[in-house]
Amino acid sequence: SAYVGESIGVKIKVFNRVKVVGAQPDFKYPSAFQIKNIEGQKSYTQMVGGNEYNVTELDAVLIPNREGDYKIDPALLVARIAVARRQRPRSFFDDLIGPTDMQEKRLRSEAAAIKVLPLPMQGRRKDFSGLVGSFAMTTDVSPRTGNAGDTLNLTVNIQGQGSSSSMSDPSLPFDASVA
Repeated sequence: SAYVGESIGVKIKVFNRVKVVGAQPDFKYPSAFQIKNIEGQKSYTQMVGGNEYNVTELDAVLIPNREGDYKIDPALLVARIAVARRQRPRSFFDDLIGPTDMQEKRLRSEAAAIKVLPLPMQGRRKDFSGLVGSFAMTTDVSPRTGNAGDTLNLTVNIQGQGSSSSMSDPSLPFDASVA
């Protein structure tokens, strides 16, 4: 389970004992989620149960926009794998990857389910802006001095980790009596 606006890290690892080339993810997430794919895939080897596996790892972040119970369809990875070549003449590629043919395979994960909870009302500040995560806000004004009628530039910088898509515009209460 997760809360509306909470970042959910997704890591898909494909373990195999054959060479995988050009793995492309084909994932479909419910429309109630924002998806932020983390660029690039990682490839490495890992020992599991005394056997060495090639691992292809893909990462993404899901951010639910509304509450509810959601089914996440199986992740699909379309990849080409090297398989032992049947009897045929050698080619230039045999010297690079050995006597193999490339076949396209579709690898499928299990389906998953997630319950997205509404943000709790208890303890919520009156000025809650919709940010979910850890954020800091800084402001700056330039120039630092001026005369009545001069234009000043106010810069508001919000930095942090989390989802900002549901954030409302910041409220900037100005007090004319402060000089």
